[in-house]
Amino acid sequence: MKEKRDNVNNSRATTWEEVTPREINPAVFLAAFHGGPYGLRSFAEGAGGRGGGRNRTVTAAELADGALLQALRAENDGEQRGIFFVVNPGGHKDAEITGVAAQFVEADDLPLETQWDKLMAFPLAPSIVVRTRKSLHGYWLLVDADDPGRSRIAPTNQMTSRNVPLSSAGNANSGHLINAPTNQNQIPVLDGDAPDHSVAEAASLARFTALQKQLAAHFDGDPVIANPSRVMRLPGFNHHKAEPVAVCCLLFEPQRRYTQRDLAAALCSLHPADPRFGVGVATGQKAGHKGRAAVALSLPRGDFDLELLLNNCDFIRHCQQQAATLPEPLWYPMITNLADVPGGEAAIHRLSAPHPGYSVAATAAKIEQFRRSGTGAFTCETISAWGFNCPKLGSCPARHPRDLGRVPPPPWYRQTRTGLRLIPGVLANALAAHKKIFYSRQCYYQYLGGVYKKVEELHIKHIIRKYLRTDDVGMYQINDILGQWTMEILRSPENLNANKALINLKNGLYDRGTGTLTPHDPQLLSTIQLPVRYDPQATAPIFAAFLNDCLDPASQLLVQELCGYLLVPETRAQKAFVLVGEGGAGKSTLLAVIQELLLGAANVSNIAWQNLGETFLTAELDGRLANIFADLPSRSISDSSLFKSITGEDWLTAQRKNKDPYSFKTTARLVFSCNSIPKNLGDRSEAFYRRLVIIPFGPPKPPAQRDLHLKDKLSQEAPGILNWALAGLTRLSRNGYRFCSSAASETALESYRVAGSSVRSFVADCCLVAAGRQVSATQLYHAYQQYSGASGLRPVSQKRFWMELKESYGMVEKKKDALSRRIIYDGIDLEELADFG
Repeated sequence: MKEKRDNVNNSRATTWEEVTPREINPAVFLAAFHGGPYGLRSFAEGAGGRGGGRNRTVTAAELADGALLQALRAENDGEQRGIFFVVNPGGHKDAEITGVAAQFVEADDLPLETQWDKLMAFPLAPSIVVRTRKSLHGYWLLVDADDPGRSRIAPTNQMTSRNVPLSSAGNANSGHLINAPTNQNQIPVLDGDAPDHSVAEAASLARFTALQKQLAAHFDGDPVIANPSRVMRLPGFNHHKAEPVAVCCLLFEPQRRYTQRDLAAALCSLHPADPRFGVGVATGQKAGHKGRAAVALSLPRGDFDLELLLNNCDFIRHCQQQAATLPEPLWYPMITNLADVPGGEAAIHRLSAPHPGYSVAATAAKIEQFRRSGTGAFTCETISAWGFNCPKLGSCPARHPRDLGRVPPPPWYRQTRTGLRLIPGVLANALAAHKKIFYSRQCYYQYLGGVYKKVEELHIKHIIRKYLRTDDVGMYQINDILGQWTMEILRSPENLNANKALINLKNGLYDRGTGTLTPHDPQLLSTIQLPVRYDPQATAPIFAAFLNDCLDPASQLLVQELCGYLLVPETRAQKAFVLVGEGGAGKSTLLAVIQELLLGAANVSNIAWQNLGETFLTAELDGRLANIFADLPSRSISDSSLFKSITGEDWLTAQRKNKDPYSFKTTARLVFSCNSIPKNLGDRSEAFYRRLVIIPFGPPKPPAQRDLHLKDKLSQEAPGILNWALAGLTRLSRNGYRFCSSAASETALESYRVAGSSVRSFVADCCLVAAGRQVSATQLYHAYQQYSGASGLRPVSQKRFWMELKESYGMVEKKKDALSRRIIYDGIDLEELADFG
């Protein structure tokens, strides 16, 4: 690299040897990111550095003051403190950041030449490149850099770029030109709430961290540089960790502007097979849209938009195009039209910087001179007299250039003689067309991170309110729009999670049929996403060892199929599961793996078996993959009707607080654990027991041998555990959703049947069931009564006794003895009549 300091533009430099440092004033450098205020920090570094971190928040005017720069240089060189700036606007903490100014990357483990080559090889040329001691900082400035990516009010002195058209294949490498003409057919930005991909989109805080990590992965950069309030070194100061090294710009092209969609698409195209880059920004029709042509949706932007002026006024465009030679008689009229508009002061500095006579201080002084003069902005006629012949003079409706920055009202407002009138239906249709939100089962769902998540009605109302003029909005208007919007986005529950061949994972949609991963798709009304990434090569040796300690081989296969079964909203097996064993046997650990690693808390309800029928709790089963409850209470189960309805794929009636009752079919499979299964006193039918799968755990390890960090270790194996569960699901589905047999499970179920039935207990203890055996019905029932009394059990009626006997032991038949004409039971006999004689 040439060690020559000049103002050579390196935008065409292709090799490291051709690159020369550029002198960029700190104020000009920072103005490229946003309009301020700016967060500056200094940190002690090097042997002579002293003191902790110092934070400053400064305005563009303060940066123009030589005293501030002098103080920063004194800290930098006198105290050996590094000077840094917060890249994104808003403050010094993550929670204070209000928008995304740029995406950026640093890779200090590679040679500088390699870093430069990688930056230049990227499909989207960086807007800015800064050199430090051993790293290059690449920045991609974003369209709408100052537009908040979440629900906050933007500072009034911020610049916006709302009407900058998107790049195409022809200009992808040059980015979005800030002075490009307005595209009258584009859909304005969808602002404010969750990420929403319209034709032109605001930079989103929600996407910022993910893109930072993807850039770091591509450039072999530092993955830690991912939080919104990240600071980077400010050019124009020295790096003091060893001998002083100047931090300088190598490339400065602030007119290059991109969207996060551009960056995501570029990264995805470079790494099509890498799951870290496989989920790009979704496109296509919005979930709530039914195909009608709808008006564009954009936030009310106040009365003025700087970019409308910069793009629509011939005089201001002339000032941009002739910035290097603009004479003062035209420079000053430009200042008068920009100085007092939102973002105007920063725009003046940006438009003035190319002139050889530019200085921050002189420009700031000229702005202050105008403000103190008390005069207004120069009119178009006056500017014409001062030397600019506007081709539209006389035909343009504007009296001043700044008038062309007046923002027209959104299309859901109609101008009347008395002012603006809201048309609720127009806004409702626009929201339905543009927002990835739908309504089903008395809930609103919004597309966030590849899945539709439940959101509160208050959140939906908040979205509506942001599109209304705050000086004239009432709850009756919000409720009117909400009602009309809801009618447009109503979806049948049958359309939710309809494709059971797809499993929604953190890094994409897993196709069970092909074993492949595809990007998330908002057209798929998926309300269930598992909190685990798919990695086909992942294994889980620690988890396998854990299972070996807890379960016999056949039970391990059963648990594998159980875990696979829970991954999909499939209920045809009609089974519920109970893990049984002593404390410390591993039951809770397995349930934690299922809930926290495989399914996610959002997809699981936690209701005890005994409480399933309680008011308002049944609704918790709606939309869940499982209902998991560890350590069931010991009290008996008195009513199993809801249990059989849940496992039997029946319709359930539920009610949410302050809502009307409604019906649904649940996909929540019941999974419980306990030391001993609660007694079932209400239902001893086969319909109950055939729905139950009991999985007994072995004896616990001694406390001294238990791994207290096992759950943390298992969390690192989540992708491998997922692969293991998917194998179980494949085996289960191929077997027609009939679970594999386990002798331990079958024995445990039979023991539970016996324990829950006085009839079965009596037969097990006192009878012999075999062909050719007979006993008097009266004698057998009398013996049963004696047994129940001796055992502290309540005997059932003789009619019920026979029904349970027949249901449990199919070979037993009731007959009439040919000689005595008495009723006898054939196929059963008492073993020890003497005990009851």
